[in-house]
Amino acid sequence: MSTTPTDVRDVISHGRMTGRQTTAVVVAIFLNVVDGFDILVMAFTGASVSAEFGLGPGGLGLLLSAGLVGMAIGSVGLAPLADRVGRRPVTIASLSLITVLMAASALAPSATALGVLRFLTGLGIGAMLPNLSTFVSEFCTARWREPAITLNSLGYALGGTIGGLLAAPLIAAYGWRAAFWLGAAFGLTGLLLTLAFVPESVHHLVVRRPADALDRVNGVLRRIGRAPVDALPPEETVARARLADMFRGDLGRTTVLIWVAFFCVMASFYFANSWTPQLLAGAGLSEQQGIYGGVLLSVGGVLGALVFAAVAVKVPAKLVEAGALLGGAVMFVVFSLALSQAVPALAAATLVGFFTNAAIAGMYAVVATRYPSAIRGAGVGWAVGVGRLGAILAPTIAGWLLATGMGGRGLFVVFLVPMVVAAVAVLALGRPAAATATSDRATDPKQPSPAV
Repeated sequence: MSTTPTDVRDVISHGRMTGRQTTAVVVAIFLNVVDGFDILVMAFTGASVSAEFGLGPGGLGLLLSAGLVGMAIGSVGLAPLADRVGRRPVTIASLSLITVLMAASALAPSATALGVLRFLTGLGIGAMLPNLSTFVSEFCTARWREPAITLNSLGYALGGTIGGLLAAPLIAAYGWRAAFWLGAAFGLTGLLLTLAFVPESVHHLVVRRPADALDRVNGVLRRIGRAPVDALPPEETVARARLADMFRGDLGRTTVLIWVAFFCVMASFYFANSWTPQLLAGAGLSEQQGIYGGVLLSVGGVLGALVFAAVAVKVPAKLVEAGALLGGAVMFVVFSLALSQAVPALAAATLVGFFTNAAIAGMYAVVATRYPSAIRGAGVGWAVGVGRLGAILAPTIAGWLLATGMGGRGLFVVFLVPMVVAAVAVLALGRPAAATATSDRATDPKQPSPAV
């Protein structure tokens, strides 16, 4: 028997999570793990790739940045297609592209070819990432939305942890190309799971209203174990936020501070995640120990994001974020001093990951409460876009500095500066926007989770 709720989306948001809803959410989280590994695979294989193709630090820095450039372009230029053609088609197309390109990367005959393939892979990752947080949000009930979004936000670090643990012995036994074959296998697994268990978003169908919208909505509801509905809610007209809206009145100062903070946080984060394995190997550790250093960075990242979420329940997010940034700056110094000693260096890598990932997660919590709800999504989107410029530039700048003769210790000292700058910018922010909440201790569960 069908029902007619006020809004069909309430069918999904209320009541208990069905098994099929849970499966769709778990698959979406797994895809974020796949993306995390695909982004970090170049960091794990950098030493071997450099040795095979005769790359210097500058060349490796460009390779490390190539995927990030593609990811940024994909997020801006391709991800919005999901709002027109659907979340599911864009996700399936992206996964197909990523799987093929990861396999092609395993066969790359030169560094130039690998760089082009990394850029194209980044396009697919960038197109898919925003969809994953949307899937998680839109297939969860209200009760489970925040925990699920938190788990999804850990996908990058989990991808680095799980993928790195699997890749290290494969690289040792079969060479760097095996890591890309592993990425292709992850992508193919994710593609098959998506085809089998992830339907189109009901929210998308309600907003876009294709000719057969009601039939398609009911098809999705049946597929996830929910009762069909007799009618769709009235069509909505939503005003599009403009960039100028983020600079009106006091928001101008807030926007500048947020952009500075996000740029600096992502620059330090991607420097650490991209170069740590190579810097450890260059300081005297084995290539496999360097890879495990990257893995421990991700392990610390999982813990850091979870601890941030727990602490921010009781302490304003701005203060927790500043603490994470300053703690990260201190750990950069500690790591630089321990770089050539295996046990201290690996322990310090874990703490670097802890603070830098907490800082990334914290920036989303801070940003989401600094804009009124009407422009919050645009505010977060622009902040992330500016932050990705830092992510793109950092690996290349680090490679250039290494090529000029700077050592690994000096690099960590250089990149602690952006973390201190970010901490100052965050502390200079005013109170949360009145339209969000009376405190900045929680993020809007409808906002996208961190897609670093």
